[in-house]
Amino acid sequence: MEVMYLRKKNRRVEVYAIDAVNGMAVIYDPCVAAGNPGHGGGWQRVKLSSLIPEKYYNPITGDFQSKTEKNHYKSRLQLIAATWQCSDGTVFDHADIELNQPRTRA
Repeated sequence: MEVMYLRKKNRRVEVYAIDAVNGMAVIYDPCVAAGNPGHGGGWQRVKLSSLIPEKYYNPITGDFQSKTEKNHYKSRLQLIAATWQCSDGTVFDHADIELNQPRTRA
């Protein structure tokens, strides 16, 4: 089971099965189940395109962050410093990596 959000209804649902070939998913929507008690309500088949993974949901605004928005924010960022660590524990600053001068030894 995976938690996702329905785009149109802005609801948190549980995804139990994904059919990638047909582009469908079997979900359980507790809001629908509350409206149909005792009738097996809540189980639905929806298109995969109507679901958004939980990691893209913004709980503060109650909205979803699209890939375009994410790329817009990333385009305004600048990397200041980076550190690289080799498998042997040697650590290099990004500026010094071409010089082969380790910063520290772990």
